[in-house]
Amino acid sequence: SSGINAEYGESLDELVKPGMKKEWDLIRKEYFPRDGHEAYDKRTPGLFKVEWTGSAFIGLNAKTYFCEGPTTKLSSKGVSHSCHLTFEDYRKVLVKDKLENQENKGIRFKDGKVFSYKIKKTGLTHLYVKRKVLNDGVNTTFLNI
Repeated sequence: SSGINAEYGESLDELVKPGMKKEWDLIRKEYFPRDGHEAYDKRTPGLFKVEWTGSAFIGLNAKTYFCEGPTTKLSSKGVSHSCHLTFEDYRKVLVKDKLENQENKGIRFKDGKVFSYKIKKTGLTHLYVKRKVLNDGVNTTFLNI
């Protein structure tokens, strides 16, 4: 089962719990560029950089996400970009635990010959196999293997 965890704010600083604000202010500079010095700090190794800003994000699995905003950014590991996935496709999988099937097409070269192919496969899935999703649908724990 998928989990939905939504936090809203104009910046990451707004999302820090009031009781943790003092600690956040002390450690923030260790992980993020300083306010007003982003141009200089972007060359500092180890700091997180802003990769994308927008209005909505859905992350289904590692390397499978959709970012919506002024510019759209998406990753769909194992699915061809010619499938033209939309934010709504990702939302359906997240909210309804519904698989999104896709058709991948391509050309292969084998034994000196060229072949075209079509493969129907599961494109987007709500399953998360690297950790155990807890009953709240948001938090995870290790696999007991």
